[in-house]
Amino acid sequence: MLHLKLASVPNPDHDEWFSPAPTRYITVKSLKEASLKCRKYIGDFNLGAGNWVGGQVSKNRKQVARISYNGRIWKS
Repeated sequence: MLHLKLASVPNPDHDEWFSPAPTRYITVKSLKEASLKCRKYIGDFNLGAGNWVGGQVSKNRKQVARISYNGRIWKS
């Protein structure tokens, strides 16, 4: 099982001062599923690249990958 962090921050370039989406921690079965969940979260909350700070994927409390804003998987 893999654990995925979904998170955002406000983007002051767009006069945002509060986080536009709640931080969530979810379980996924694969890196591909993690990528799809990240893209859905980004779309659901209409996040821009400047908002995205989530995408950390861990296994046994060790980060194994990171998912970029565009859904690309970067293995650690």
